[in-house]
Amino acid sequence: MRTGKRFGQGLVIGLAMCICLTGLLANPAYSQPGYTILHRFTGGPFDGNAPYYGGPVLSGSTLYGMTNDGPQGAGPPPYHYAGALYKINTDGTGYQILHDFGDTNTDGTDPRSGLALSGSTLYGFTAHGGGPYAYATGGSVFKINTGGGGYEVLHRFSADTNNQAHPFGTPIVSGSKLYGMTNSGDLGTNGEIFALNTDGGEFQVLHEFGSVPNDGAHPYGALTLVGSRLYGMTRYGGSGGISYGGYGVIFSLNTGGGEYQVLHNFAGGPGDGSYPTGSLTLVGSKLYGMTSGGGDPGGGVLFSLNPDTNEYQVLLGFNKAGSPSAPYGSLTLSGSRLYGMTSTGGTGGSSGVIFQVNPDGTGFHILHGFFGSQGDGGSPLGDVTLSGGRLYGWTYEGGGPGVGGVFFSYQLPQSDAAMMLLLSD
Repeated sequence: MRTGKRFGQGLVIGLAMCICLTGLLANPAYSQPGYTILHRFTGGPFDGNAPYYGGPVLSGSTLYGMTNDGPQGAGPPPYHYAGALYKINTDGTGYQILHDFGDTNTDGTDPRSGLALSGSTLYGFTAHGGGPYAYATGGSVFKINTGGGGYEVLHRFSADTNNQAHPFGTPIVSGSKLYGMTNSGDLGTNGEIFALNTDGGEFQVLHEFGSVPNDGAHPYGALTLVGSRLYGMTRYGGSGGISYGGYGVIFSLNTGGGEYQVLHNFAGGPGDGSYPTGSLTLVGSKLYGMTSGGGDPGGGVLFSLNPDTNEYQVLLGFNKAGSPSAPYGSLTLSGSRLYGMTSTGGTGGSSGVIFQVNPDGTGFHILHGFFGSQGDGGSPLGDVTLSGGRLYGWTYEGGGPGVGGVFFSYQLPQSDAAMMLLLSD
């Protein structure tokens, strides 16, 4: 996931009460034109399948991403459906797999994140693999050229219970340093924040979760870099209990690993969110994010946090009862609006939506509902990426019979696209 999605200077962000989406969903523009499926992931021996967290990264007119499953890989059975790294043009042409994680057992398997771009080099994580047995080792940090050459494992994580392993989220690249987190969900440990050089040298553990009171555990998302501080969230832990107890936390620390602070303990229930999976987005002086649970009526919340004053505010509650709910990704800023997706719900039985909302929590508007039963894509778990007035992203499933998700674009309404281009000039 990146160095923080920044907001244009001068925007004044209002405050809002926590609101429910009920009553906002009777929207005649619920499924607007402009939605286009650019690729259907078919899996098998020739394609990736089931793209997970994160969002596409853009270089020129080319988008890059990874799938969690497929192709079937090389070698004798049993085949490893270990994931793929691919590229696709913004007009949907030129789809190509650049790396098949199933070709060997030593380069990592099961990527569950997006990619980071620095110059002509892509950086990423795999959640498993990196050793002689594809799913018995703890994952890897890798780099690859945007043309597909030069794949190199920079660091391998051990799955030994004395170590942290299984990196999720998208790397943060700043200068010659790369930052990330491990989830360590099946090792009896709680995860860690780490740094290493972009050439693979000087690996350093910056923080082990669970090492301070009320600390978080098991991060799923990415870090956000603001100045010399890193901000992030854990899905579990906090004041409700370490490991899989508690509802998660928001934290910060210096890039050197010092001054670690828990900024907010999610409380769950009707008054707060629980179980955040995505990452934080910087808008002016505030950080914005979402949780997959909690809030009133229980389908997750959208919140803001001022890291200078520690003022936390729930801005919007997602409706659990059939309406858009359970966002697993992050928010993306364009102009004066935030864009995101929910993994479930929506009018007419859809399986998740694309939405827009103002930074004060008002103006919630559904742009598109996914209907997996109709091959439209479904259950998006990641983020959307903006380019040229269009949103780009993927869904985890719902691309049709035998299809495990889609890569899509959505043309923003003309007024939104024009405002985005104006602010980017």
